[in-house]
Amino acid sequence: MIQKSILLFILFLSGMLLFGNAYSPDFKMNQEIDIEKVLKNAKFQKGIIYQKNDSIESDILIFKGKSRKYSYQYCVVKSPDDSIVIYSPKEIDGYKVNNEKYVKHFSEGESFFILLKISGKVDLYFRDAIPYDLRFLYYLKLPNQKELLVLSPKDIGASIVDSKDSRAEPMMIYKTSQADDKFKQFVEFYFSDCQEVILMVKSGFLTLNDIPGVVEEYNNCGKK
Repeated sequence: MIQKSILLFILFLSGMLLFGNAYSPDFKMNQEIDIEKVLKNAKFQKGIIYQKNDSIESDILIFKGKSRKYSYQYCVVKSPDDSIVIYSPKEIDGYKVNNEKYVKHFSEGESFFILLKISGKVDLYFRDAIPYDLRFLYYLKLPNQKELLVLSPKDIGASIVDSKDSRAEPMMIYKTSQADDKFKQFVEFYFSDCQEVILMVKSGFLTLNDIPGVVEEYNNCGKK
């Protein structure tokens, strides 16, 4: 896998750039949650908070509608005495509620939660737009790789970055306006052991907008 990473850097050397941020100047990371508004008709459900090596059963708020954006920034818990505790990604490692698991992620100097969408040989995470970064992003955990690959399918072109947590700025693997062609090369490179997926992407049946479908097909490769 290390050799593959080196080859990929060579392959896309001409496209290497620093990852472009889509910050909104009207928001800050420490923006406070409008808890009174969120708690109107709030629904709490039994869930789990992950903190270091502990799993703590808790009553966790299910964010709905426009408030759902907060699920990537906060975990709101109702204590046994009915008091409300708001956890940020700096305080817990993640949480699970309503069959959705969120894990802490650190990137570009900020921390937030990302949602586990698919678990398997390749894990797929998702993060919707948040106040200081208006993109929605997919995060891929590939076999034998510690770092996540980040895909931003709605950017102009395609952006795929190495989101190594030890760096304040992730390293761009490629950014290009030739999104479809580069995505086909990306899939052919990283999913090379599944010809079914490669053929589906090359034929256009699966595209950059079908990332969950690509991961599902890859995780089930050879099982049909």
